[in-house]
Amino acid sequence: MTTIKNSKKGFSLPVAIAVTSVLILLSASLIFIATNSISNTSEDVSSRQAYLNVKSALDYAKAYYTGITDFASIGTDDTAPGVPTGSRIE
Repeated sequence: MTTIKNSKKGFSLPVAIAVTSVLILLSASLIFIATNSISNTSEDVSSRQAYLNVKSALDYAKAYYTGITDFASIGTDDTAPGVPTGSRIE
């Protein structure tokens, strides 16, 4: 009767390949998630900046046409330009 020895000589290469494959998949998925997040954040910032630019221009135009001369105070609170403080825009 022949005995088969429990040899572990060929075990380390498949384990190394499996671990490397798992690490590559994790790295690729994290890079994809990070890239997607950066893209979404960039779009959100651009959208917010466009909104603020338009709001500023409209506040300036409203103040111009209502006869406000203190343009520095435009947009500093939520009151309408030319309306006494304490009156809110509804």
